[in-house]
Order: sequence, then C-alpha cells, then structure tokens
Amino acid sequence: MQLRPYQEECVGQVFQSWEDYQRSLIVIPTGGGKTIVFAHIANRAKGRTLIIAHREELLQQAKDKIKQAVGRDAALERAEDFAGPEFRIVVGSIQTLLRRHNRFAPDYFTNIIIDEAHHVAADSYQSVLSHFPQANILGVTATPDRSDKKQLGSFFENVAYEVTLLDLIKQGYLVPIKARVCDVSIDLTKVKFHAGDFDANDTAHAIEPYLERIAAQIKQFGGKKTIVFLPLIATSEKMTSICRAMGLDAEHVDGTSTDRKEILKRFAQKQRGVLCNAMLLTEGYDEPSIDTIVCLRPTRSRSLYTQMIGRGTRLHAGKTHLTILDFLWMTGRHKLVRPTRLISQDEIGDIADELTAKQGEFDLQEVVNDAVIQRENALAKQLAQKKKLSGKTIDPLEFALSIHDTTMADWEPTMPWHSQPVTESQAKTLKSFGFSTDSITCRGQASAVLDRVMNRAALKLATPKQVRCLTRFGIKNAHTWKFDAASQFLSKAFQR
Repeated sequence: MQLRPYQEECVGQVFQSWEDYQRSLIVIPTGGGKTIVFAHIANRAKGRTLIIAHREELLQQAKDKIKQAVGRDAALERAEDFAGPEFRIVVGSIQTLLRRHNRFAPDYFTNIIIDEAHHVAADSYQSVLSHFPQANILGVTATPDRSDKKQLGSFFENVAYEVTLLDLIKQGYLVPIKARVCDVSIDLTKVKFHAGDFDANDTAHAIEPYLERIAAQIKQFGGKKTIVFLPLIATSEKMTSICRAMGLDAEHVDGTSTDRKEILKRFAQKQRGVLCNAMLLTEGYDEPSIDTIVCLRPTRSRSLYTQMIGRGTRLHAGKTHLTILDFLWMTGRHKLVRPTRLISQDEIGDIADELTAKQGEFDLQEVVNDAVIQRENALAKQLAQKKKLSGKTIDPLEFALSIHDTTMADWEPTMPWHSQPVTESQAKTLKSFGFSTDSITCRGQASAVLDRVMNRAALKLATPKQVRCLTRFGIKNAHTWKFDAASQFLSKAFQR
C-alpha cells in the first residue's frame, strides 16, 4: 500500500526524531490513516516493535492494516493469544500486557507504538512502559487541544509530525465539512460536571424532552448514513424508538450488544439508515459511508468531539461532504465544543463561534477563512503598535502575517524543550534569514519559525526577506512567489 505524501513525510520525521528523542508523538486527524503510518514505521524499524491498544476493535484493526499495508503478519498478545519469538511486530492489549509483560525481557522490544496516545498517562500504560526502559516510544493521536498537548508533553519529548484536519481537507484526503445549526434549544444550565465534563446522567435527563424534535431535524436534514452519539444506553434506545416511529431505519448498539458485529455490518450495507450509540463508536470504528453526525453527548473536550466527528470525515464514493447537525445548546458560563473548534481552539475558534452563532448552515472551511482574515487584521494592528524595527530585521509576527500563518503568530510552548533558551545555532540561522532574535522568546518558537522557512526553501519559494520586499513594492500574495522569480523582479526593481 503506497503512502500518501504527508504519510511518507511523517514516517521519515519519526525516525529523525528518534535520533534525538526517545519518546516522540505524531498527530494525525481521524481518517488520516494513522494505522497505515505506524504499520510502515513498524515494518521499517530495526528490531521488534510492540503496538499497544486498549480496545478489541483497535487490536484487530491494527493487525489487519499491517498485513494490508506492508504484507507482514503481526502477532496478537491478548487473552488466549500469545506472541511467539518469530514475529517482529506484536499487537498487544494494554489489559493483557499489564498482567503478563514480565514474560518479555526488558530489551525484547526495540520500539513501542501507542495507539490513541492520549491514554498514556494512565497507570496501566506507565507500568508497562517502565518495563521496557530502553525502547523508542511513539505516541499516535488525533488532533488534540493545546492543553492536551501540554499534558502529553509531561511524557513525550517531541512532536515529530503534525498534520491538521484542514490540511487534509484542502489536499482532498478528507471530505469538506458543513454544519447546520438546528432550531432546537437544549438547556444544559443545570447539568452538573463529572471528571471535568458534563455528567452523563444529568445530560441524558436534560436532552430527553427534546428527542422528538431532534429526530425530526435528522429526518429533514440528515443524509444517507447518520450516526448519533448519546450519553446513556437508555437514552440511545429511546432515541432509536423515536426515529423508527418517524419512519427512519434506525438501530441501537452499545458495549453489551451481543450482535454488535451484525448490527454494524447491516448499517454498512444499508443505502440509508440511522445508528444510535451510547459513546461506543468514538474509537476504532471505520465506516466511510457515514455522511451525517449528530452529537447529543455535549462535551468540553475537543479531543473527544474530534473523535466523534471523525467517524464521518473519510472519503466515500458519491459522498460530497460531511454534515454536522448542531443545536442551540444553552450552557450558561460553561462553553462546550462546537464544530468550529475542529479547526482551532484559540482565537480563530472564538471568532468562528461568533460568525456561526445564529441558526443556519455553514461551510466550516469558509467560516474559518473569514475568521483567519479577521484575526490577521487584529494581528496587523498589534504589529503596527509594536516598536518600529530596523529595515534590516524581520519580526516573527510580521513573517507569520506575510505567509498567512496565524498558527505561528499564536504559537505557545507545549513540549518541555520548547521553553528552553534559543540555541546559538538557531540564533545564527535566524539572523542569516533576517529575523530579529529579540522577538523570539524560546527554542520552541525559534524551531517553529525555522521549520516554516526551511519548508518554504524546499518548495523553492521566496525567502522571508524577499516576501517583505515584494510586499513593500505593492505585490499581493508575495508569499506565493518562487525564489527565482522574486530574485529577478527585485534585481530589476532595485536597479531602477
């Protein structure tokens, strides 16, 4: 199975990161093929590789994808299955490994890959990982919050590679996303919180009076394949009955369903249907034909929300986009994650929330583009208020705006090494490109700036100095110019 360009880049970046850091992290959105990526990493890596997952579906999916992607058989280490020494790749259940990791010598595995790496802080994972102290470790996760990255940073040392949901939509590897704000106001102001999120029992009681109106919205605006996430099994069963009464082909599935595989198979084969579940299908469920997501499990966790929405972002024949049916959640002072937060949890997300506060349908990418323009205008004013720099130096904020990269403008440290001082080598390289090092506060920010510069150089695009000069000559979209074209234009311009 041939890797996509970004997947191939990711594999290379992981091996490069392992040269300097023992514990690395990669961030690939749901539907971006992270299982295929770590299958190739395991196949190319020296020594034996252990892949750890926490759910049955993820174990079998990893084993099957490894065979499909690289043609290599992987052993299972779970329950009645024991991995033999002839296998270079072992896929293991964290629950099983916790009980019997001692049957492997501490140096048995050269590499360990953790699927759904946001679970790594759990005692079970830490106990298993501590048994293999010399192994290279790779965490794989979908798009996390910045706060989640900081938590992951307490264990992982470096983000080896990251690609965003918007990147993959633009490249055509995931479908565009549209959201419809439906005319159903759901009152969550009295819902308590448990473990930092909306309590499932309280949430179930709060949404039950609205289920019939929600089902009517699903019937009116839903696509061919709709998946509904609910807080409790009883609520999911009730929603299924209401949908059926309205003439929808609906089924319910949960962790106790003995015929779970048959239910999922039936849903996959249907031309049109609704599948209700009580938070069962957030991980390890891959059905590309899903084109509508209804999240009736409100959350403050962007990671959890991303997992739910990610069930519908994959490409499928005849599928033009994913529709998210969103509701007018009333939460008082507690904000919950909305579709706009799939792109950004920071200033861009705040602006996008304001742009989509009213009822109606919107294209996520278009809204984010409008939000970016507003954010760039605000940053431009901020730059204008700063002390006027010498004409020979470039402020990193100025560079970020010139290449329309607001993520770099709003950069904050997440990994431990990010906060270290700028190195002499970084300072020297930054100065050679014309940057003012006084405005770059730490090693991580310097690395982020240099990454952008080097990536542009690899694409033979104009340098930061060239972009600045072109802009001063009134050239629009100067950041898109090639290096050679910029050189020729500026040489003639300066001669004149």
